[in-house]
Amino acid sequence: TAFAQDPCAPNNHKPIVEPHRSTQFQPEPTDHLLCDNGLQAGWYAFDNSDEMPTSCVTQFHCGTHFPLWMQGSHPSVADGIVQRKACSNVYGSSSNTCCDFSLDIQVKNCGTFYVYYLQTVPACAMAYCAGNKKVCNVGGQLAVGGNCPDLYPKLTSMPQLQKPEVTATKEVRFPCRIDYPIGQPDVAFIVTWMVDGHELYDPVTKTPIKTVLTGDSRIAYLDAMKLQNNLGKELKCNVSSFHPSKGESIRSDSLSSNGYWCGIRISPSRINVMRGPEQTVKVESTIPIPCKSRFQDDCKLTVALKGLTNPADASLSGCHLDLKLDNVTGMYSTFLKVKATRDFLKDNNHHRRWHFNLSWISLIQCGRITL
Repeated sequence: TAFAQDPCAPNNHKPIVEPHRSTQFQPEPTDHLLCDNGLQAGWYAFDNSDEMPTSCVTQFHCGTHFPLWMQGSHPSVADGIVQRKACSNVYGSSSNTCCDFSLDIQVKNCGTFYVYYLQTVPACAMAYCAGNKKVCNVGGQLAVGGNCPDLYPKLTSMPQLQKPEVTATKEVRFPCRIDYPIGQPDVAFIVTWMVDGHELYDPVTKTPIKTVLTGDSRIAYLDAMKLQNNLGKELKCNVSSFHPSKGESIRSDSLSSNGYWCGIRISPSRINVMRGPEQTVKVESTIPIPCKSRFQDDCKLTVALKGLTNPADASLSGCHLDLKLDNVTGMYSTFLKVKATRDFLKDNNHHRRWHFNLSWISLIQCGRITL
């Protein structure tokens, strides 16, 4: 029974295999930080008999933002299980003790290695430190002979989602640009797309939209028609890298681009209309709409305006808006005039809402499209 309860027994503790917990490893800005918020409370042994450090470890070491080190010395075999604290330097250079936050842990000397009873951390990115070996960057491995071969190409900056563009064939597409040197052998990138944090699926095949770039290709394009039923959402592209010689299964974490809001934008979205001067509201499509007509005046985007609670309270300059091309911004836009109706009644203030019907969008000379 005593043996069954001994945390040194192989079945009574779990291994933690993560070389980037080393005190020598400092993550880069684009690295995925370690976090032990998913670690269940229990007994653990670090790989290669690594030990928790017993002196202060400052922020952004051990592959995380807030490293946890052990306050106190390691016990002898005769000491059995001892109580210790895992400390973290939360306040940075202003910390006096390097133990602004602590968790109760336990330690036992198993002769050739130590086991630790670790608690789940309350927030990210916080993780336990272990070992002090030289470790390669994330995406690499333990340093052998001072060399750090990468498992995949190292991305040092976020991808850039650029403004949508109209091609020579009058198609609208979104470019996602990857900042990585050309002329590099054996590199490839996987580009996927997100709308409001959810993976974008092809409306026809019902599968995630994915582009694989090889060679010197550094720009992936998304056809705007793939955004069906996704107006009024933020679009982003995600990029991960891999060496084709090793296969797609060994690839980097995904990096997200800046966001681009797609749809009809109303500015301002809220106005105070007094009985007097009219107010002006700008209505703009953030997605360019190609038009094949030779006459620019023929090119317009028609949007229905509906949902006025009480038409007697305010008047609009129209119930359908024609958004025309703005040569300066390259977007389709127009202005809506709103004016309070004078009805000679003292009926206090009222809240009124107008809705822009985005279920259909028609473009003269280009037929009818639905987004």
